Amino acid sequence: TKFYGLWPNYSGFGRMIRDYHRGEFHLPQYIVSQLPARVNGQIACFSSTHWQFLWQRPQQIMQRLSSYYNILYVDPPYPVSPVELAEREKQYPENLGARLKSIQNSLKILTPVKLAINADGMDNEDLARENARLVGAQIRKTLARLHWYQPLLWVYDLAAVPILTELTGRGVVYDCVDSFAAFSWADPHTSDWERKLLRRADVVITSARTLYQERREENPHIYLIPNAADFEHFAKTSVTTEPGELRKIPHPRLAFVGAVYEWLDMKLLAKLAQDHPAWSLVMIGPQQSGLELPEVSNLYWLGTREYKLLPWYMQYFEVMLIPFLHNEVTDHANPIKFWEYLAAGKPVVATRLPEIPPIPGVTWLCDNYHQFQEGCLKALKVAADPILRAETSEKARNFARINSWDERCRIIRGILRDHFNM
Repeated sequence: TKFYGLWPNYSGFGRMIRDYHRGEFHLPQYIVSQLPARVNGQIACFSSTHWQFLWQRPQQIMQRLSSYYNILYVDPPYPVSPVELAEREKQYPENLGARLKSIQNSLKILTPVKLAINADGMDNEDLARENARLVGAQIRKTLARLHWYQPLLWVYDLAAVPILTELTGRGVVYDCVDSFAAFSWADPHTSDWERKLLRRADVVITSARTLYQERREENPHIYLIPNAADFEHFAKTSVTTEPGELRKIPHPRLAFVGAVYEWLDMKLLAKLAQDHPAWSLVMIGPQQSGLELPEVSNLYWLGTREYKLLPWYMQYFEVMLIPFLHNEVTDHANPIKFWEYLAAGKPVVATRLPEIPPIPGVTWLCDNYHQFQEGCLKALKVAADPILRAETSEKARNFARINSWDERCRIIRGILRDHFNM
């Protein structure tokens, strides 16, 4: 029988455990350190992207780490009204967020809720404090139900920083993947949150050299772990029938697969389509709300497609594109799509970014529209020649194979062993 089931009515310590289960109290670190860890430890990951959204670094890493650790993947909180919050309290008294979803035995997804609007005359600062308390309580209740008392707190979402004061755990990892303060929708507190997290984190990981260089003065325990390819997934070539919606799109097809957001160079895309009406420019991915998209007859905006289908679509594109603007966001980015394109064995034409390596015969890196156009012409020549196409495909895949998520996670596990004995 577990000790916290025996003691609630007989000791102060028992009452503390009871209150922890209710989300009304978080255990002091000196007590947490005495509690037994479950199989190889646990990780509570505060993600910047929902599990079911665009498949990115948080999902790739946490899915793989779940082979070695128990993972609670915390989606960004879902905003609700005070009335809906009260209803959820009745419906889910043990967990305000939602039903706890199990992807597998060692990987669970939690979507907590927060207040979307001010209630009872609260100003924005009061609302932020109330939401930190509210979300923290939901997470504590969930961890208590799982009997996890000392998870490693792994942070992607900087908005989760105020919640960390509501939790105790084995330590803190900050996985820095973007210059979030530069996003147009960034919270005004984003830079302050990051400074606090850099000071508090036991380990900082960055996805790009620019991020590493700018943050290494803030924390001595910092590591560069670039993005990578889900190699086995994108190297698939078993399907021999093309997707139905592509059959009416003429060849040659030059494609972009990823988030259609503000960092895309819309003027470049529109001009490329207008100057080359025989080319089909195919865009696949979720589109930022309110973003104005160029309307050109040979620009095809297909929207989101399931992650499992992307290798199938990529088989039927000649050239892959990364037409990014140059700004603070992209100069700090390590585009995952680049590694996925390589795993699919495709030539790549891209804006020249610090994290995209030059690979002769595979990548064409460009500083302006003229170079981008010339790069597309050269890549299409490679794609049209069976011998060159096969050589390019092999070279691209070989590069992606040694830059896989499996290899990145092997390095991450070494870091966790060194710093947290996990």
